[in-house]
Amino acid sequence: MSSSDYTNLRRIRHIYYPTISNTTGCNTNAVSGTASYIVPSTVPVTYAPSYACPPTYACPPTTCSDTTNTCCTQTTPTTTTCNCTPTTTLANTVCDNRIVYQNPLGYSVEQILPDKTSIVTTAESYLITPQKEGTASFIIDKCLSWVKGMFVSVVSDLSGSNYFEAEVYSYSTSTGLLQLYNLDIVTGTFTDASTYTISIIPAYKEMSLLRQRMIAVYASLFNQDISDPNASTGSLSAAELSAATTLTSNYYLYLFGVALSTVSGYSATEAFLTTTVNDFYSYFFDVDLTASANSSYNPNNNGVVMSTLTIKLEQFGLYFFDSTNPTIVAS
Repeated sequence: MSSSDYTNLRRIRHIYYPTISNTTGCNTNAVSGTASYIVPSTVPVTYAPSYACPPTYACPPTTCSDTTNTCCTQTTPTTTTCNCTPTTTLANTVCDNRIVYQNPLGYSVEQILPDKTSIVTTAESYLITPQKEGTASFIIDKCLSWVKGMFVSVVSDLSGSNYFEAEVYSYSTSTGLLQLYNLDIVTGTFTDASTYTISIIPAYKEMSLLRQRMIAVYASLFNQDISDPNASTGSLSAAELSAATTLTSNYYLYLFGVALSTVSGYSATEAFLTTTVNDFYSYFFDVDLTASANSSYNPNNNGVVMSTLTIKLEQFGLYFFDSTNPTIVAS
């Protein structure tokens, strides 16, 4: 890893998530500290520009002059006394990042304000089918400071294995409509409706650069394409995959006179090579190896179960060239 890569990783580790600022027309309250918080719309609280912390005390005062006040008793024409004990106001307050709302019984309930500056969860469930470079839309909290160009991670609350990344196309502070585009890293299966947790990805440009460099490293050193997260990593080691790539390419060039690397969709992956070798058997033996009915098929009838890509290549070579690892060249 280069020194610049290490520096980028350190930046990612120590990056601070953006903090939200007060938005005109939104119920926000800047509390002590560097962050500001949005009060959930479900909390029934009336807000004012400033808050008492703790709550102040209300009527009656220590002396009374208003004889209509039920707390006051006039003992003489000129003397009025107060016979009520002070009670706290039933006012809701915000203090030290907590929302404190009073109740008639005289005690308060505290609720920690959620920080929604960098992560939110959709209130509704969505049935979506995300596609690479596609779009998606959600209704999230209002009054956030999210803007076009931010990158986010979207994770299904049904399964953490179902997720994708995207770029923010637009966000409405008044409606909470979040529109995403340029979907990427689409992983998992999206067959059921789900709520989604959406998080801002810090230092996304650096993350993307590191990914591209790792893809290049694997392609150069191991002849593997790791750009598709949905591609099966398979059961072969790097050396076995390299050998299978070479043998499959030799078979293809010898039998069809075409370089395998020029075939549409080519990639040096176990998934691609397995599909190609299965096509060999379909073409020459008219047998679909993916069908359960052909699970015991072997062209050499030697009892070897063709359960892996390596075995399929060996048995194919044994049938045509009397060797499980033949040395062949294009004619």
